Amino acid sequence: EETDQLLVRRLELIRDLGNSDVYLDFVRQADQVEGVPSVFELRIDRQFAEGNLASACSGVQASSQVSVYLLNARAVCFAVQGNMSSAELALEFAREQGSEDLWLISTIGIVGVEKPKTKPAAKFDSGLALALSIAAGLDIPDSGFAGIHPALAAALAERSDISRKLRIQAADAAALAGAISVEDYRRAYRTEPVEMPPPVTNDAGELVTPELADADNPNLPVNLLDAALQAAGNTSMTDEDRASAYQKALFSARVDLDRFSATALALLPELRRIRSPEIMMQYGEIFASAAQVAGESGLASRFLNGGVVEGGPEPDAFAIAWLAGVRIISGEDPSPESAIAVSTRLAEAAKGTERVRALRMLYMFLTFEKPVSLDARKFMSAATGETLTSGRTLPRSEMLMAQATLESGSLGEGALRTAALVGRDPSSLNLFDLALLVSALERADLDRSARALALEGIRFQRPRD
Repeated sequence: EETDQLLVRRLELIRDLGNSDVYLDFVRQADQVEGVPSVFELRIDRQFAEGNLASACSGVQASSQVSVYLLNARAVCFAVQGNMSSAELALEFAREQGSEDLWLISTIGIVGVEKPKTKPAAKFDSGLALALSIAAGLDIPDSGFAGIHPALAAALAERSDISRKLRIQAADAAALAGAISVEDYRRAYRTEPVEMPPPVTNDAGELVTPELADADNPNLPVNLLDAALQAAGNTSMTDEDRASAYQKALFSARVDLDRFSATALALLPELRRIRSPEIMMQYGEIFASAAQVAGESGLASRFLNGGVVEGGPEPDAFAIAWLAGVRIISGEDPSPESAIAVSTRLAEAAKGTERVRALRMLYMFLTFEKPVSLDARKFMSAATGETLTSGRTLPRSEMLMAQATLESGSLGEGALRTAALVGRDPSSLNLFDLALLVSALERADLDRSARALALEGIRFQRPRD
């Protein structure tokens, strides 16, 4: 029984990664384990998520299998088809199987009701709940799609039968989890055709087209990325105004690396088109960070150096050194000579709060056994103990378990333990704990994971706070 529970938990973690096809393959190998849905149920649930209600309901009603999920699915299908008596009967059978989902019961009760007195909040922990929430016209909670399974979010983002706002919110959730391609993410932000009101005659007897009311405009920007992508295609805007829209979207996303990465990738085609030295000078740092996150170090360098003109302001030495340091930690620049040169530039250019950022980066150099210059070593020696130990401290016992698991060769379990320890914000860790975990991953030959953790730990997308 304990083995089955561990298997169910591992399958849930695989599902949360967002690749439904991989999850399906693992489920096939765990057939008839209690707590694991059947392959048939998963296929039906995917159809519900994709909006293929006719196909899903046809499969459910033709099936001879009996399970709580399928009984609930039959109830939803009957409710959507307007057959409430059969829906109630299916719910009664589900109760006899030991399941009584109060949310499902109350939501089915308002399907087709024009103005229900009360409405529960929408749920999206399964394709079935998602389909029922949309069919009943439930409101999305204030938390948005937080907690939605990435595969469900990706399926919802592909649909054309839902509102543009809902599609974009789902695409954002999928992009944060890496469960949607950049092309599909950008496509989810597409604008909808707008039917303009008919021309009217003004007081001067001229035919004019009235302005579209906000309530009738499906393309009002949902968020700053939406505003930026719409600006990209707006020929009436100046290059400066478009660049300002890109900057606002990127700046608002900097608080979270996953969000910043998704935003940077979505805006990459627009960033590539920028040629103005004035724009590069004004927004070079954040555009360079976005290009680096998107894997285009050449474009990042262009943003930091392209705005330099004779007689103009000096380039930002710290931002340029920081970008070079990111390439070293990521493994893109493996040269020991580069590490020495960049470490000197970081030590010389860092001022004020930049000194703490430079210190964390230099310690990551040492963690990956990169040489640093004498000037950099002096800079590091001058750091106070408080600077080195500030930040979140991890429980020693859990740290030791994660390290021991990695060193024993149980790489999957070790990586999961490390991820659970680190949480959503590796940059909040104190420097010593960060270095220990990065080093443990590196020794276990998980080089890519080690470098990713190091980069997140120094908050590489933000040279400055």
